[in-house]
Amino acid sequence: WRRRLVATARQARRQVRRARLEEERRATRRRLAELRDIRLELLAEQTAMSKLAERTAASYRRAFHDRLTMHVKRTNIPLVTLNAYVIASRVLAEEQPRCDIRWWMLAGIGAIESNHGQFGDTEVDINGYPKDPITGPALDGRILEGAELVTDETPAPEPTEMTTSTPVAAAADSTGDGAASEEGADVVVPVIKRLALIKDTDNGKYDGDRTYDRAVGPMQFIPQTWESYGEDANFDGEIEPQNLYDAAVASARYLCRAAGSMKTEEGQRRAYFAYNHDDEYTQNVLDRSRSYQRILRISSESLAANRPLGIATPSNTGESTLDQPTVVGVDNLPDW
Repeated sequence: WRRRLVATARQARRQVRRARLEEERRATRRRLAELRDIRLELLAEQTAMSKLAERTAASYRRAFHDRLTMHVKRTNIPLVTLNAYVIASRVLAEEQPRCDIRWWMLAGIGAIESNHGQFGDTEVDINGYPKDPITGPALDGRILEGAELVTDETPAPEPTEMTTSTPVAAAADSTGDGAASEEGADVVVPVIKRLALIKDTDNGKYDGDRTYDRAVGPMQFIPQTWESYGEDANFDGEIEPQNLYDAAVASARYLCRAAGSMKTEEGQRRAYFAYNHDDEYTQNVLDRSRSYQRILRISSESLAANRPLGIATPSNTGESTLDQPTVVGVDNLPDW
């Protein structure tokens, strides 16, 4: 009897334990189901957040790119172009600190040569390339102005490798144009302006002309000069005169070599005259440069690094991904 009682008690305890384990198993299954639902919800939220982040990044890139091609307030300079001038001046500040070239000195050149890469109806893209390549006329030595002044007594000046303006004083005396009616009045002397004569030096590599050279890019470099000064300043793997970053650094080096120092107006005039041997050109560049200096104040802390704002990232296929600007984030985007 006692054995049966003990066995019955043990069986009862086993049944209780089995029931408790079964309940715990059911509870565990319910908890697992709840956790699976929570996991699915979290995955859905993660997917939604990832898509939102992608949309936000794409929206930022579009706004960023739009801003790069917009004109800086109170100027006709696109932001990406201004960025190229600023970076070029900082590169030269490290390379040739005694030159003391400033961004606005380059802006004067860019304004006269190509309207800051916007010559004609073209625009500048986010990486500093004119959407339509900028190429000057064939440097074939033809007379641009004053052909009517050429006579047996006043022969045409011989073409040289520079565009020249030859005053013809006799023409002023004979026509009386601009002659002084009162003492001290200026006399306008007609000129014979002749384009430079430079036969092809690059087999059309930069300018597409295999007969004569042409000035190329927003800073208007002659191909043979570009070979001496060009550099990949925007790190895209190309040394390209059509690119504003590359051209601005090359232009800065050319100006510094001509001037020695651009700290004074005398040095600036010397550099600009070397760029184009014309007094009127020199004065126009100087005037434009000074106007930009007055309009814009750019501190040395405006950029975190001397890197382009909108440089595209080369892909594995060698193609540029224009929708992926690098280097600059929202916090250090200059407020120009």
